[in-house]
Amino acid sequence: MGKWNFAKLEKEMPRLKRELPIICGDLAVNFFRDSFNKQGFDSSNVQKWKEVQRRISGTKAHKYATKSARTRAILVKSGALRRATLRKYTSFAKTVIINEMPYAKVHNEGSKNMPKRQFIGQSKSLDKKTIQEIDRYVKKILKK
Repeated sequence: MGKWNFAKLEKEMPRLKRELPIICGDLAVNFFRDSFNKQGFDSSNVQKWKEVQRRISGTKAHKYATKSARTRAILVKSGALRRATLRKYTSFAKTVIINEMPYAKVHNEGSKNMPKRQFIGQSKSLDKKTIQEIDRYVKKILKK
C-alpha cells in the first residue's frame, strides 16, 4: 500500500472543493445530453425510448412525414431541449442540473398522451462515472 500525503490533500482541499463540483456537474450535464445521442436513458443500462410513429412504416404519421422526419432522431429537431440541460447551481454540498424548457418534464416523465422518454434523472451509471472522476481527480492532486 502506498503512502498517503494527507498534508498535501488538506492543503489542496480549498481547490478541490471549488473545482470538483464543477467537474462533476459538467460530467452530469454531458451524461444527460448524451441521452439524445443514445436515444434512451442510461440508469444502469440504456433504456431505449419508445419508437415514434413517423418512423414506423404503415402508420399514418409515417405516410405523411418527410424523408428527413422519418430518419431524424427522437426528440431532436432543433436541439433546444438537449441544449437546455444545464448546471444551474454548484457548491461542494450540492449541484443542481436543470432543464427549464416548458415541455421537458412531460417528455422526461411521460403523460397520458406522451410516452416517457427520460433523458435526465438518477442514474447508477452516472454515479459510477462520478466516483471514477473524483478518484482520478484526488489521485492527480496527490501525485503533484
